[in-house]
Amino acid sequence: MKRYMDPQTRNQDIAEGPHRQPQRLSTKSMALIFLLSFLCTNLMANSSMQGAYLPKLQGSQQVSSNHSQNIVYVQQQQQELPTCQELMRQPHSPYSNGAFLTRATTNVAWKMRPDGSRELTLPSTCQLKRYTSQEAKQCLAGKKLLFVGDSLTRYTYTSLAYFLEHNKWPNPFGRDRTCKIQKLSNHDCSKLEPNVLVPEDWLWELGDWNSSWEMILTTLGGGTDGGIFGGKMEVTYVKEMDGGGGYEYVTSNSSDGVTLRLAMELGWKGNEPYTGYDFSGCAKKGACRYTSEMYQQRVKNTEQFRSMDPLDLKANQLFGFDWRYDNFTQAFSNGTEFLKNHVDTDYVLYNRGLWGQLPKGRAKQIMESMYQITGGKSKPDGRCFYRTTTECERSTKRSLGDHERKDVYEVTNAANCEFFDVNHITKEFGLFQWSHPPPDRNLMDERQTVLWDAVHYQPWVYEELNNLLLNVLCNAKDRNDKYLKALEEKKQLCNAIDHPIAKMTCQRKAEADAKFLFGR
Repeated sequence: MKRYMDPQTRNQDIAEGPHRQPQRLSTKSMALIFLLSFLCTNLMANSSMQGAYLPKLQGSQQVSSNHSQNIVYVQQQQQELPTCQELMRQPHSPYSNGAFLTRATTNVAWKMRPDGSRELTLPSTCQLKRYTSQEAKQCLAGKKLLFVGDSLTRYTYTSLAYFLEHNKWPNPFGRDRTCKIQKLSNHDCSKLEPNVLVPEDWLWELGDWNSSWEMILTTLGGGTDGGIFGGKMEVTYVKEMDGGGGYEYVTSNSSDGVTLRLAMELGWKGNEPYTGYDFSGCAKKGACRYTSEMYQQRVKNTEQFRSMDPLDLKANQLFGFDWRYDNFTQAFSNGTEFLKNHVDTDYVLYNRGLWGQLPKGRAKQIMESMYQITGGKSKPDGRCFYRTTTECERSTKRSLGDHERKDVYEVTNAANCEFFDVNHITKEFGLFQWSHPPPDRNLMDERQTVLWDAVHYQPWVYEELNNLLLNVLCNAKDRNDKYLKALEEKKQLCNAIDHPIAKMTCQRKAEADAKFLFGR
């Protein structure tokens, strides 16, 4: 004990022995140690989290195993999504009209297939239903749909009609692309039937556009033997006719048959004369024929009309047409003779398309007309849509989608119509450029799997867009039908009331009760 009472001896002993007292760390040293400890802790935590999905790599077999586990994990995430039909059918669903399916904020992913086609998915929203032809016909039974627009709308219409008639969608590609995929010889390739959605295919048959279009339209319209649709599609359209050409397809003559109609809009200015022909009703009977002679007569009518000086034209000069109006807007607003072909329309989709931006004032007038065509207030199950312009290089450069989402969207809602935003859905397809790279480079291959020319899609795109439309129209239709039936029954009770104010009060209460019961 005495030894350690001497401070000098004590200090020397500690310095030389195993119990040397540690020196006090500086502030900088302590900060450095704390930082290193923090970084190590986070690295260990991240490694343990990744380990749940990515075990340590040990050779090529382990890499393959990890890849499979990742695929399973992603598939499990997708399977956890509700179906879009479930979201729309649930009681008091805020999603029943399907507007969220194409909204600009909805995440879209095109799932690629080996042949170059794609499947539309909504990876953070819901799982789209893949409708069969029979399911589509059950949903649309007794309904009449009107498509209005340019060639983009015409191909959408023809694709859906083909699906309902043949119980399958048209081949996903035109003949040229199909031959490349299947590696067919020129001889074998020439045996393939031309695709109804790819006019280039028909050039193989005849070699010039005028003859090719005549064959396409007469074959669709029945030809001499019923054509592609067995006489159930009437075509009054002549290529490049000044507006008004139409199609009518009917699945059957029964009360639950589906009717699809098309009214073309042609012209860059929007104020071109609008002429055309009435539907004869042959589609309901399966008796439509469209011979070359009939087509050529309509070509003569069009040429005679075009040859006249606009100042000499009079309203009663029809030149063989059944009706004539100063422009498209006039025909849809108060064109009595034209509108009699569409008075019973249940759903209408209108798109100005690649003819250019639709002025806001004109858009307002047109969409109000579309609302009236579908029955207005007197027809609660009628639906009218503005269908935005699908994306391609041309629509992207003209900013058509941005204009439609701003000005046209506003007047569409004000007219009590809905907004079907396929421009948003096809946004990525606007990145493909028609003019670059040059044709001798294989970098064009991917673009050719999406578009067959500068603006028109391969058939598989129309299949996906039509299936999306069926999800909008059909996913909650059974619930809406129950609502309409209950509303009608309640209103019939109100009709027995004589006093006008009491009757009106009863009808309003009937609407409120039906909405409450069926979640409208």
